[in-house]
Amino acid sequence: MNEKQKSNKPFVKFASTPAERYFLRREASFLRNHTFSFVPRFMSFSETVSGSALLVMQHIDGVTLRSCTLTAKERRDLIADLRGYLQILHSQGFIHGDIKPDNILIHDHAFSPVLIDWGAAQAIGEATSRHKLRQYSPGFSHPDLIFGRSSASIWWDFYAVDRLAEWLESNPAI
Repeated sequence: MNEKQKSNKPFVKFASTPAERYFLRREASFLRNHTFSFVPRFMSFSETVSGSALLVMQHIDGVTLRSCTLTAKERRDLIADLRGYLQILHSQGFIHGDIKPDNILIHDHAFSPVLIDWGAAQAIGEATSRHKLRQYSPGFSHPDLIFGRSSASIWWDFYAVDRLAEWLESNPAI
């Protein structure tokens, strides 16, 4: 993403239930401590005495992958971009943990995918049992993540990208 594509407009995520707050706290922690070109920029996080939480991050002008119309070349480029992003993320010791069409924004000003919803991000090798809740998406998440059978693995993200590629191929209108 170049300087013209960066936005200072805020986007606010709100959480009110205990589970929503748990994942929003995790997302805020990840965004606060990690800066990648393919991730919205962290702005602030707060919790109220009434029990709600707010995460303020960079607004990305775009739509989710589920709402896009892509050519065959754009689909191939998207999968290649995601694999490259994951190599960068994994080299820093983390996985995204919930890659799916709704967690990928396509930037309006350039064909530039942005990964969103970092509440499932965790350190590679971290035991799934360490977290009281797991976030996953049927059809995209690796079975070991869904059933909590192992430690966080880069293969969980690559499995999700492979399922995403299959989803793109099976939805030609996308």
